[in-house]
Amino acid sequence: MIDKHLMADFKLKTINDLDQTLRISTAAKQAAMEEKPNSDSMNLDETERNIISYCESEVQQANDLVYDKFSVFKRMMTKATKAISNIETIKSIPEVFKSEYQYNIRKNASEYKVIQGEFNLAKKDLYNFKTEHNLIRQEQSSANPLLNWAIVIAIVFAESILNSSFFAKGSDLGLLGGVIQAFVIVMINVLVANLVVLLIRRRNIFSLSSVKRTGYTFITGAMVLTTICFHFLVGHYRDALRIDFDNAYAFSVLNFSSSPFALIDFESYILVFMGLLFFALLIIDLYKIKDPYPGYSEISKKYYKIKDELDSLNMILLDDENAMLSDMNKKIEIIKLEATDTYEEIQDIHIVMQKLENKYDGYLNSMQSLAVAAIRRYRSMNSDMRTTPSPDYFEHEVEFNPTRIEFEYADNKEKTKLLESAINNLPDYEREAKENLNVVVQELKDSAELIDNDTSESENI
Repeated sequence: MIDKHLMADFKLKTINDLDQTLRISTAAKQAAMEEKPNSDSMNLDETERNIISYCESEVQQANDLVYDKFSVFKRMMTKATKAISNIETIKSIPEVFKSEYQYNIRKNASEYKVIQGEFNLAKKDLYNFKTEHNLIRQEQSSANPLLNWAIVIAIVFAESILNSSFFAKGSDLGLLGGVIQAFVIVMINVLVANLVVLLIRRRNIFSLSSVKRTGYTFITGAMVLTTICFHFLVGHYRDALRIDFDNAYAFSVLNFSSSPFALIDFESYILVFMGLLFFALLIIDLYKIKDPYPGYSEISKKYYKIKDELDSLNMILLDDENAMLSDMNKKIEIIKLEATDTYEEIQDIHIVMQKLENKYDGYLNSMQSLAVAAIRRYRSMNSDMRTTPSPDYFEHEVEFNPTRIEFEYADNKEKTKLLESAINNLPDYEREAKENLNVVVQELKDSAELIDNDTSESENI
């Protein structure tokens, strides 16, 4: 509905208002005393002209007020024209979407083709590797290698602290000497555990002959046995530290040669047990960091890294598509809202204009009557008070014909009907646009070179 403020407020004047403003009665008396206007005068005198001029200025203010309202009506009808045009644009929304989407595809095409080429090569390398090495299972590296390395560091730290406490009791250097000796033993543990894991992985190679496989098994067993002996030698060394610090190395070798697994102190047995336990834990932890088959982890990581890049780019395109579809739907909703709001504003505009015209016509008629009545009063008072005859023109009625504004309704009514018709067609336009949007999206997906069917099949490699 049209707001009330669009109606003009014409302030009607009374003859008394005009008399007070222009001092008509006083002017009539003064003119009569001066015998003016002259009896033979043919033109309106100054007071009469002032009345006419004043009434014309009042009418001009009313005209200006009406023109202001016309400008508001014009802006509203311009909004109506725009709303009709916007409703028509709903039909072209699918084509706009298609153009923008194809632009996004072209923008990312070069980067996509490079990554896709790298992905195809990595996929081929992984497939050839699995075929060559007769691998059916998926790669089995640790899901969180940082955790495995944290465990290695924790083992090193724990074993160093534990061993240092054992060696400190028999060392002249005290805790510092114990820490140094313990750290050397721990590093030997870590080094040998790494070598054992590497040997086990080498033994897993599918193409190895039985002789090489047996050789790797023998070397691995020998290293494990050597590590066991080394830890018992460390146990003997700790016993010797408590007996003779200066000759501890010699005594430990002699005692180990005569009785390798017989120790004097119970704490030395604990030292050996803990060293072997940490050694076993290191082997298990390091073995789980990478897939047990040599090279499988590296080639798989390369493949999945490139695949993630390709998937990320696909997600970017999908996000762009979803964002564009969302924007298109929002655009439709905005057009609907603006059109209905505009129609609510203008649907009764011709009624308001008619009311405005009626008030305007009433005001102009009132001003015409006021001007005539004011001049008639002036002449009557002048004639009654003067001693000479009044001019002949006093007998003639004054004509007051101010400029009148013409009101036009045809264009407003036509546009209102057009907007109403367009709003009635909105549901059909919206349904058709959304159906065409879905068709366009499917066509683009079917025809775009960027959609790589091998990407979805790659999970089966």
